[in-house]
Amino acid sequence: MSTTQTPTGTPPPSTERAGWWQRQTTTARVLAVAVPLLVVVLLVVVFFPRSPQPAETLPTTTGTSQRANACLGGSSDLNSAVQYAQANAPLTGTGAAEFLATYVRWSNGSPSPTVAEMEALLPRLVTSEALPGFLPLRGNQPSPRPVASASALGGSYRIDEATPTSATVSLVMSRTATFPGAAPTELTIWGSYTVAAVDGVWRLAGVPVRTDQAPIAARGQQFQGSC
Repeated sequence: MSTTQTPTGTPPPSTERAGWWQRQTTTARVLAVAVPLLVVVLLVVVFFPRSPQPAETLPTTTGTSQRANACLGGSSDLNSAVQYAQANAPLTGTGAAEFLATYVRWSNGSPSPTVAEMEALLPRLVTSEALPGFLPLRGNQPSPRPVASASALGGSYRIDEATPTSATVSLVMSRTATFPGAAPTELTIWGSYTVAAVDGVWRLAGVPVRTDQAPIAARGQQFQGSC
């Protein structure tokens, strides 16, 4: 009986002649590629560190956005300006200062509010409890009326107290009055004003109280705006 012999020079079975790469599993192949790459990355990070990057540069701020805007409501139609300021001044100390600055411009500007305008607007601008103290102001209109303007330019304000429901703000503003045939008269308006939040807006909660002017100017902030 004859036996079959493998001829000399016959190639080995496929699993033996397959290269090393073909004999590896998929996981082994991935590791074989990933590990050397990781080593190269680590070497690059260690021996060639990135140059320090400058810190992010934030926009330069002047700080004026945090100051009270004395022009809230505009400078022409003061009857409209004081209502706009009341409706748009936020319920913060800064918002109270904005409302009060416009109120002072309205009540001391030119043309001064007429009795009819005061009767119409004061109940909206003043709390009902404080309103009796403001009504006598209707008769304080000089005759003849001067050409006058109140301005916050060069003036200051100081937030003495502020909560979401009330605030006390001291301010210093200027007023120029010119009577017919006379030279302009420069005056200073200052005092401590209290406001209360009513229906989501600030209202004056009392007539202004005369305070020491020097500390307001020394420790207060200057108003923003050209009014």
